[in-house]
Amino acid sequence: MRVPGARLDPRLASLAEKYLAFVAHAQTPGGRFRNFMDYTRRFLDEEGSEDCFARALGACVEVMVNPGASPGWRLLAGRLWARALPHAGTLRAPRAQALTLVALRRYHEASPEHATAVLAERLGQRLLAAYRATAGPGWHWFEEIMTYANGALPQGMLAAYVITGHRSYLRVARESLDFLNDCCFRRGYAKLVGNRHWYPRGGTPADFDEQPLDAAHLAEANLEAFLVTGASRYRELARRAAAWFQGQNQLGVSLVDPVTGGCYDGLTPDGVNLNQGAESLLACLWTQVLMTELEATPVERPAAGTS
Repeated sequence: MRVPGARLDPRLASLAEKYLAFVAHAQTPGGRFRNFMDYTRRFLDEEGSEDCFARALGACVEVMVNPGASPGWRLLAGRLWARALPHAGTLRAPRAQALTLVALRRYHEASPEHATAVLAERLGQRLLAAYRATAGPGWHWFEEIMTYANGALPQGMLAAYVITGHRSYLRVARESLDFLNDCCFRRGYAKLVGNRHWYPRGGTPADFDEQPLDAAHLAEANLEAFLVTGASRYRELARRAAAWFQGQNQLGVSLVDPVTGGCYDGLTPDGVNLNQGAESLLACLWTQVLMTELEATPVERPAAGTS
């Protein structure tokens, strides 16, 4: 939870401890993270993807800065973070760079360091270069095709701006997020890019399948844009993205299972995907946390880069 001073429910604390232990077990001696484990608890990969690496960094920093975490948890998470961080500068995948920037911002807020700013500058420049190499009239994006977890990319640029103060990052963050929002809110409610053929440049966004992870990242990017810029439209769009889980979507159906409390894996032409995977559940729960944070935030925010 990102609520200052929050005390974890004992049941949640027990789960959090197990999950942190798993992250520690997944880290390799060199500091990276493995990802795939079979039913015998044997890892199937020597090293996980860059995406996996960046998300593990984000998990570590949430523990490190959470006042509800025990000192032992924070110490362990800090050690995992310190062992992994030297690899962050080698990331090449844009989403991994962006997710790492978001984690760096969380860390920098709690403990500003020159090294954090240097790393954020390096990753921010790489994202900026990707954007400049691809963006053009009618296509304000980092790649030739818009795929998954799209909100992470403008949010990464927002994080780079907050850490470094470079306004070029803020300009690209807003330009790309506005482009994403124009794509996803054409019908008023959140209509996510489907994974059947994604959204190639010069083409049209796929209708299906829509995934919970995309809704979560869309909500978080807009929340972050509101917190950084003070522009109220981002606040409203964050709410609409979160409402996708509750039925404000193209099928008008809830993604939340009323019996189990789990989250269905997506929207298909035939209705919800009845599978309830961990990624979908985490996306739904994280979005609920974000909306709690949003409702606790004053409507009036000091604006940044509104011109």
